[in-house]
Amino acid sequence: MLVTLVKDSQSSFLGLLDAAAIALEHELVARAGLMSSGFSVELPYTPQGANMLAPLLLAWRMARPGRSVTLRLEDGSALEIGELSAAQIEWKLPLVAEVAIVELPEP
Repeated sequence: MLVTLVKDSQSSFLGLLDAAAIALEHELVARAGLMSSGFSVELPYTPQGANMLAPLLLAWRMARPGRSVTLRLEDGSALEIGELSAAQIEWKLPLVAEVAIVELPEP
């Protein structure tokens, strides 16, 4: 699953992952080509990871206006998680090809 963080998402979403004890290797971030506008990281799917990632994605998405998390499924369809529960997101994660995490700058 490819997780793409766009715009101002870098610090706040990575901080949330770090706070939840999800270790991102420094060299992995460097290999991902960290840029000011965003970057992508490939994460392997595991049931334990999905159990932790689903509520994190939802909590981050709902914490502030201007944030969106879109799941692009392997069949090409996409859905924004704002109306889903953490359990529904967790159930979808095995089918996800890419997660787009976007945070617009505050006005």
